Amino acid sequence: MRGTAIAVMITSLMTSSCDRQRSLESEDLEIASMIDASGGHDYAGAADVLRRSGRPEDVRRFQIGMLAIQSFEQKGAVRPPETLEQGLRMAEDAVLMDGDIRRTGPQQLRLLFERGGGRPPDTVPVDMRVADCWRRLEHGGPGDPAVCVLTRREEKRPGG
Repeated sequence: MRGTAIAVMITSLMTSSCDRQRSLESEDLEIASMIDASGGHDYAGAADVLRRSGRPEDVRRFQIGMLAIQSFEQKGAVRPPETLEQGLRMAEDAVLMDGDIRRTGPQQLRLLFERGGGRPPDTVPVDMRVADCWRRLEHGGPGDPAVCVLTRREEKRPGG
């Protein structure tokens, strides 16, 4: 009897995990369709889907921040309420949290600062110093992501 109860509990956990995975996949498809041309480049709607999702806080913040940044690259996009700077700060702050983004976010931030992003007058400038900082942290490399965040934020200050 005890073995049956354990098997039912494991099956229940697996079903719950599978349901959650399907839900995330469904959200991902909804987000992708909203931000492509046929969805009207609706980054605001995509961000709202993420705000309501059950994703971990670091993942949600990072993804919303990156959507806000990307919305400035797309002409005619329906943007979320975040400014470009707020989007950057959301993505950076998510990397500072304990979670998966601490490991995976540095690569995306490195690419952003290597290539730059946005459309004038709202742009993320190419900044190799910040990109190099994020590069050192990629894939869990040694170092503190707060250094990269502070490097960019200090450079942004007048006279910095």
